[in-house]
Amino acid sequence: MKNASFSIEELFRFLDAGVSAFHSTAAAAAILEAEGYVNCPESAAWELAPGGKYYTTRNGSAVLAWRMPKGELTGWPPATATRQPGASSSSTRRTRSSPRPRSRATAA
Repeated sequence: MKNASFSIEELFRFLDAGVSAFHSTAAAAAILEAEGYVNCPESAAWELAPGGKYYTTRNGSAVLAWRMPKGELTGWPPATATRQPGASSSSTRRTRSSPRPRSRATAA
């Protein structure tokens, strides 16, 4: 959204459309799409490009929008690196022992 085109009337239209979290999310998504943001469904694999504008929604009641940096991303693992879900980033895996059952004392 461009600050130059912002008006109090637009704010009131947005607030009037947001009678629930679901309506507000739909209104925000419409504004984002009008501004060139691309919807990234939470359940799909995302293909993000440098300088791209994206958003996602959760359960139709929350929205998250972001812009990618224009340059190359640094500090990220290579795209070919794979890791098992839940595995730590270090080479050693820690295991947690299961809790020991507690004995229950009964009154005699």
